[in-house]
Amino acid sequence: MSPNRTRKATAEVRDKGSFFAAKSQNKHTDSQADSQTKDNTQESVEAGSDQELGPPLLSSPNIPVQVAINKEETQLTTNLMQKMLDAAVNKMQLTVEAAIADLKVNFIDLDARTVHLEGKINEFTVTNAMLGDRLDAIEHRILQHELKLIDVEDRSRRNNIRIRGVPEEIGVQDLESYMRGLFLSIVPDTPSEMLLSDRLHRLARPQHLPISITRDVLIRLHYYHVKDKIMRTHRSKIIIKLG
Repeated sequence: MSPNRTRKATAEVRDKGSFFAAKSQNKHTDSQADSQTKDNTQESVEAGSDQELGPPLLSSPNIPVQVAINKEETQLTTNLMQKMLDAAVNKMQLTVEAAIADLKVNFIDLDARTVHLEGKINEFTVTNAMLGDRLDAIEHRILQHELKLIDVEDRSRRNNIRIRGVPEEIGVQDLESYMRGLFLSIVPDTPSEMLLSDRLHRLARPQHLPISITRDVLIRLHYYHVKDKIMRTHRSKIIIKLG
């Protein structure tokens, strides 16, 4: 073999060794990089598990880091909401208590007014009962006075006419018709319904008179002007007859 070809082969062998050496070094470098990445990821996971602030933080050269919710801020928000809720409950409780107090005052006032009205009603009831008793007494007295007045009027002689000579054969049932006919003979122009009598009966016979003498008849005419007309007409006839 010539020296030139020998040198050329030697150069090619060196080039191939350098290529494989570089390739092996690159693989070793990539393996170290992957190992370093895994270690970093593991450390990040462990760090996230030690912190109680939220989910584990992911660290990667290609993915952005997501910020977890801070537990302290969450606690502050919870406390603030609790305070607001307590304030609303307290305000509502105060409002309800004030309304209940107003209702109690109204009930007390209503009770007092009811007691006052009941007292007035009792007074009116007693007064009404007293007035009812007095009214009954007054009505009774008025009735008594009316009866007395009627009795006085009945017993008054102002409307009475005493007639003698009526035959005893005329009974009580026929006595009224007999007297009406007698009066019509004296005052024939007087309507029959005006000859109304309130009382008609025979008087008792005096003891010193004999039985043969007839008893007098006493009649009380209802209308005085009729009685006065009968008496005046009868007197004028007597005067004329005597004259």
